[in-house]
Parts: sequence; structure tokens; C-alpha cells
Amino acid sequence: RAFARQGRLTEALECLDIATRMPLPPRPAAVDRIAPPEPDWWSPSVRPDFGARTWDRDRPVRRDPPAPWTTERIAIERARVQRRAGDERAAAGSWSSLLASPGRTGIVAAIELAKLREHRFRDLDGALDVVTAGLRQADRRRRLGRPEPGLEHDLRRRQDRLVRRLAAARSPGVR
Repeated sequence: RAFARQGRLTEALECLDIATRMPLPPRPAAVDRIAPPEPDWWSPSVRPDFGARTWDRDRPVRRDPPAPWTTERIAIERARVQRRAGDERAAAGSWSSLLASPGRTGIVAAIELAKLREHRFRDLDGALDVVTAGLRQADRRRRLGRPEPGLEHDLRRRQDRLVRRLAAARSPGVR
């Protein structure tokens, strides 16, 4: 990421290629910390929290560790850097490999691949196929209780536009 931030995209891609060839280190085992029991929210010793952003010296700042690098996360970063480097064919291949990923990643890959197919490759039918696959994944996540309303809205808007553009392309006399 440091190379990509500096605009040194070839070096960034080389690092990501090395990272994909190397085995990932094992995840550290979860350390069970014995924390003192927190008082209940209704206890008179607990300050009320009204949701405002305030600085409280008594409460420690919670800093979660960064998410671990996984092969999927490396592939996402690689696809983004390839796109920034101007290698749209390679980026499309990377996003295509991520389409079958479970969870949010597959939906994001569908959006990014649809963008490339629609705007760079002028493949409206292919873009519509990818959007349809992304909508199926979003629907499946919604049924599982993990909705992605923002991504689903993006896909629906993209689908509507692609259908309009395809209809206009197939009937050249009507605009």
C-alpha cells in the first residue's frame, strides 16, 4: 500500500505477487483475557450514554487490531492496483476470480467487474450478467439476515441503466 500511495504501482504489484505466492502465517490463537465484569447499564454507578461524541478520560480508548491479511484481501488489493496501473484486462480477471467469494466480497467484485465491462470494454451484456449474479448474492445475504442495502441499491441502479442502454442499442431508431 505504501508503494501504491506513492504512485509506484509496478512495485506495489510486485509486492502483491510475492504475497500471493507466499503462504500466509497462521493466525494467532485468541488470547482469553479475564476482564472485570462491567456494571449493568442501569446501575447508578454507570454514566448515562446519550450517543453524543464526548471525551471521557475514565474510559480507555478501544483500538481494534487491523484486520489480518488474507488471500482474499490481497487479491482485492491486487485488482485495485491493477486498475490504477491501467491494466484493465488483468483487473477484470482478478475481479472475476473474486466473484464466487462468499459474503460482501463477491458483491463488491460484481460491481467492480460490471464497471469495467460497461465503461472500458463496452460489453453491456456481460456487465448485465455480472450485475445479475451480484444481485443473486445480495439476495442470498439478505435472506441470511446480513443485508447489504448500499451495495444492493448500487446493483439495482446499475441494472436499470444497463437494461435501458441495451434497449436503446437494440432499437437504433428510438431514443
